Amino acid sequence: MSENIFLRDNQIKAKFIVGYCGNLGKTHPLEKIISIAEFLKSYEDIYFLVIGEGEKKSMLKKLKKEKLLTNLEILDFQDTKVFSHVLAAFHIGVVTLEINAKNLSVPSKTFDLMSAGKPILGISAKDSELSSLINKNNIGQNFEQSTDVKEISDFILKLKNEHKQYEALCINSKRNSHKFTYLNAKRLILK
Repeated sequence: MSENIFLRDNQIKAKFIVGYCGNLGKTHPLEKIISIAEFLKSYEDIYFLVIGEGEKKSMLKKLKKEKLLTNLEILDFQDTKVFSHVLAAFHIGVVTLEINAKNLSVPSKTFDLMSAGKPILGISAKDSELSSLINKNNIGQNFEQSTDVKEISDFILKLKNEHKQYEALCINSKRNSHKFTYLNAKRLILK
């Protein structure tokens, strides 16, 4: 197995990584990640990564500092050359969707995470397209923004500790990613 250059270059030791990569904009419920990291900060082998740019970045960094979250790192967008290494580093990928966009789209990062075979922790309305995709394909679990942090943390701990459950979600994620290829989309459009 080759060395993960993203982990090496950022001096991240092997841990169970829960990661978000994307827009840190004001409409994304990213404060939930801070709350989860705070709730799980006594677990030294669970690490949270938030990667991206946007209006909330400075606020997230401020909260990290105030709450003394040594289990959370906030990084700039990574070079496209290491993007596959970023995805490979994640054990669970976080995808957020604001409530006003619940039926308008599914964030593209969802499909990147699926193609990497990663379970998805969704934070969106329970009747959103994202939630439907996660549930229908059994590739993780979706939580509403109002969900108690303990419930989300229990999901993370379950996947960290129950290897068979974790592997099943990884396999489902990778397998179901094949439904969403360019060629499949082209076939649907041309029908």
